[in-house]
Amino acid sequence: MTVDLATFEDVISRFPSGVVVVTTRDCKDKPWGFAASPFSSVSLDSPLVLVPLARSAECYQAFNSAEWFAISVLSAEDEVTAARFARRSADQFAGLDVETDDHGSPLLPSAVATLTCQRINVHDCGQHAVFVGRVTKAGLGSEDSPMVYSRRRFGRFPGAPRPVLTPRVASLDPVRHCVRCGSGVVFGVPEGDTVARHICRRCGNVHYVNPTVVVGCVAETTDGRILMCRRRISPRRGFWTFPSGFLECGESGGDGARREVLEETRAQVHIEGLLCVIDVPQMSEVHLVYRGTLRSLTLAPTAESSEVTLMTEAEIPWDELAFTSIGESLRRYFEDRRQKQRVVHSLDLRTAPPSENRDEFAPSVCGASR
Repeated sequence: MTVDLATFEDVISRFPSGVVVVTTRDCKDKPWGFAASPFSSVSLDSPLVLVPLARSAECYQAFNSAEWFAISVLSAEDEVTAARFARRSADQFAGLDVETDDHGSPLLPSAVATLTCQRINVHDCGQHAVFVGRVTKAGLGSEDSPMVYSRRRFGRFPGAPRPVLTPRVASLDPVRHCVRCGSGVVFGVPEGDTVARHICRRCGNVHYVNPTVVVGCVAETTDGRILMCRRRISPRRGFWTFPSGFLECGESGGDGARREVLEETRAQVHIEGLLCVIDVPQMSEVHLVYRGTLRSLTLAPTAESSEVTLMTEAEIPWDELAFTSIGESLRRYFEDRRQKQRVVHSLDLRTAPPSENRDEFAPSVCGASR
C-alpha cells in the first residue's frame, strides 16, 4: 500500500520547524545558498547536523564539492531573506549584508544563531542528497524570536515578543552622536511616540530616520527601443539597468528621473508620467519609475555607465539585470504597451512576484540559489 503523496505533503507541512539558510563558497570564490526547513541535529554528544538538498538545485554541485558549509538560523523578522533564498534568482547575495566564517562561507548578521560545519558524509535519498556536517563552531546572534515555518507560512512562536519597531536600513550606520550638539545618544521611544529612535542624552534631540526615494525612467524611442545602461559602479557593477538613482532634495520625482537619464546616459528625455510605485521596505526605499520619451539619440558612456545602448524587448538581458525592481518595471511596461494602456502599477517587493512559486520552500522541495 502506498501513501497518497499530496496527503503526505500536507501532513508534513503541519509539522512546525525552524528555518535556516545554508551557505558555502565554491572553488571560484562564488557564494551559494539555499533556504531549508528540514534541518536537524543528529547528535549532541558528537555535534552533528544534517540538511537535505534537491539534486536538481543549481547550487547542488557547489555543496557537493565543498568541504565546508555554514548554517544561519533565521529570526521571525527575516521573512524577506527566507523568500530570497527559497527561490531561484540570478544572485541571492546581491545587496545583502553578510559576514563570513573562518572558511569563507557567508553568515547572515541578523541570524539568531550560526554554525560552521565540516561535511563528513553525503547520503543518497533519491531526488535529494542529505548532507551531514560536523559542527566546528557555534555562535549566538540576535535575541529576536526564531522563525517558524508551518503550512507553507512563516511565523513565530505564540506569545513570542515582537522586537521594538524601528527603521531597518541595511546601509545605514547606527547613530552614535547627536547631529545638533555632538553628545552621545540613547535608543528609546520618545515621549508621545510609538517607535524607538536615537535620542540625544544632553539636548533631547530626536534623530528621525526616514525612507529614501529612488527615481528611474523607462525611456523609449519612436521606434519602440528602450534606453539601457550597464553599471560602471557598485553595487551590481557590470549589470544592466535603466537610468535610476536617489532623489535629491528640492527635486520633484519627474525632475529627478530626468536628471538621472542625463547623468547616466547623456540623453535628454521627456517625462510622461508614473509607471510604477515600488515599496522595498527591507531597504527602507520607495522607488518611483516613470515613463519617458527620448528627445534625442545622443548617447554616451558616463562615470556611472560603462555602456549605453537602445534595446528592443527581445534584446533585454533579463538574466543580467541589476535589480529586481528593474525587471518588474520593464515587464509591466512591455505588457502595458501590448495592451495599449497606461496604468500606474503598485508593487511590494517584500512578497514574491506571482510568477515565482513560494511553495518551493515546502519541506519536500529545497529552494536553491544560482
